[in-house]
Amino acid sequence: MASILNRGTDSTPVPACGCATAAPLFNKAPAMREAAERVAEAARTRTGVLIVGEPGAGRRFVAGLIDATHAGGQPATRVVLDCAAMPAQAIEEQLFGSKPCLLAQCAGGTLLLLNVADMSERVQARLARVLRDGQLVVDGHKPVPIDIRPIACVDPTFDTAVEEGRVRADLHRMLSRIRIDLPPLRARREDIPGLAEWFVTAICADGHIPGKRLTPAAQALLAELPYPGNARELRTLLEALVARHAGPEIDLAHLLLELRFRGSLRAVRTLGTLRAARAEFEREYILEVLRQRRGRIGEAARVLGIERANLYRKMRKLRIASPDATSRES
Repeated sequence: MASILNRGTDSTPVPACGCATAAPLFNKAPAMREAAERVAEAARTRTGVLIVGEPGAGRRFVAGLIDATHAGGQPATRVVLDCAAMPAQAIEEQLFGSKPCLLAQCAGGTLLLLNVADMSERVQARLARVLRDGQLVVDGHKPVPIDIRPIACVDPTFDTAVEEGRVRADLHRMLSRIRIDLPPLRARREDIPGLAEWFVTAICADGHIPGKRLTPAAQALLAELPYPGNARELRTLLEALVARHAGPEIDLAHLLLELRFRGSLRAVRTLGTLRAARAEFEREYILEVLRQRRGRIGEAARVLGIERANLYRKMRKLRIASPDATSRES
């Protein structure tokens, strides 16, 4: 089986599904290491998988990665059921009716469940029985053997729903044979530069746009942003950058301008020349990094990817006041 882990330390990740165009699972950050190991374990089996993470953290991406890797890179048979998108009776009819039902459609494949806690207790009980016994009864007919691998994508409030009894214990057991906790993007900042570069490459390929790259300074700032919307928010930001800016590089000035439009950084005054604008953008960026690092010059220099002495020189050139001695690193 092709490895789905990116264990390298260079900028070229191991392909997720054994092919050059497949999305990689970036896991340089310690917070992502355990999740990546669990993804690899899940891809080797057909047991139930519970993927827990914030919206935008890549839950459905990981589900697809597990399926595709298990199937040797080929598209896997998968049926998606969003339990929050329809009434309880409609869900029961979809799962167990005779049309054929969704469970019959995904026999030998995967049933991807979203918002499981919104499923009625009755439907939960019937589904748990099917998963436990490996048998499906449709409209009172004789039970037929059925092999289904359930994958449930849930947010962190799911554990509370289990504790409060809104999710049956037997269904929870069937769904969580393997549990994968996906950390939010802010907890795996080491992965952001590589993920951002991959997004830019994919966005350009999807839009038939000549390839672009992010400069190291742009990557450094991207790694410092909060991303309440996680990887989905990162991709949206990069889509706007690719669309707005011509040329082969997306640099710090482009990123700061986009963040200014979005209100993510304080406004930058309009200057007359490109050189003056770039200097102001660079000054703004250094000030922002210093603010985030509470004036610690050593930490700021590491974020900026420059030597500490070089940062002091830039600060003098750009007329940035040095932090008080009490706030500097010793």
